[in-house]
Amino acid sequence: LCCTPMRNLRNIAEKVLEDSELKMSPADAVAMVDSVWEMPDPVKTAKPLTDLRVLFSTLRGMNMKIAVCTTDDHQAAVDTLKAFDCDDLVDCVVGGDDALPPKPHAAQIYHICYECGVAPHDTIMVGDTNTDMKLGKNSGCGLTVGVLDGASSIPDLVVSADCLVPNIDRIPALAYQWSLRAQMVGQETQGFSKEDYDK
Repeated sequence: LCCTPMRNLRNIAEKVLEDSELKMSPADAVAMVDSVWEMPDPVKTAKPLTDLRVLFSTLRGMNMKIAVCTTDDHQAAVDTLKAFDCDDLVDCVVGGDDALPPKPHAAQIYHICYECGVAPHDTIMVGDTNTDMKLGKNSGCGLTVGVLDGASSIPDLVVSADCLVPNIDRIPALAYQWSLRAQMVGQETQGFSKEDYDK
């Protein structure tokens, strides 16, 4: 469930009703789902694993841009960031209901890179699911980091992650080390042009 946008979950529910013994028509299936569908309150259900304002401020102090790419709906993600008092530190939000293919399609990262003016190879993808790790790989992120205090376990993440960290608080130190290494090998941040985004 954590890797599927809400719109896709609705479609799955409707398809189950159509294919079940009930043999509902598509219109009846939509009506049935509409009658019981209730969106969870994103602010009440979200539990931060760290002080996000401190984490994001630390990363911003290192001249890094921050984006959120989630399967949650866009507005739900924005409302959650506001509730955690860190929305002003986020440069871009991509939600599961935005007009982009779902994770792990590279278009989401390409959109974020375009909006932030950062190339994918200069981007660190941090996530807690195998779908997040595949998203980082599919889009050519410079580093794909699996966080172990989230939704997945080591066996789920290790398949596609470049590295694993025990918790989100380790990200600033890792990002700093990675940025030093990137400078030493001559990678310099380059903008991500509209032409790159359209590829």
